[in-house]
Amino acid sequence: MLKSKRTQNEKKILGKIDDVIIKDLKSKGIDIRNNDLVITDKVILKYLNHAKSIKGAAIDLNRFADVEKLAKNPTNIYEDLQSKTLIYAYTRPYDDKVLKVIIHPNYTLKGNIFNLLKSIGIIDESKITESKQYLRIK
Repeated sequence: MLKSKRTQNEKKILGKIDDVIIKDLKSKGIDIRNNDLVITDKVILKYLNHAKSIKGAAIDLNRFADVEKLAKNPTNIYEDLQSKTLIYAYTRPYDDKVLKVIIHPNYTLKGNIFNLLKSIGIIDESKITESKQYLRIK
């Protein structure tokens, strides 16, 4: 996929969704359909070749393993308070910034329900810690 720059509608399991999210969802009366945290090849390709890479806001191809580490062990988890659907942001230090991924629990994709890692970015930590958009839950 990386050589051809074409997706094949493949999904990769990155690990399990964090227990903090499961507890938060239960407190809101929402049951998680499964525990797997999934990323699609389409998302991987999009964020490895993202236009924001010029500004340093996209992850380096050689450091994509950092996304997998973050998925398995987020340093912080935030609930996005401004989203129309319930989504969460995982963060982890990345050089002098933070790696942020957006997780959509119970996301429906072609009739199947996943906990989908839907976006990846590099941001200044203050953009999430000082924002009224995010509530830290871990």
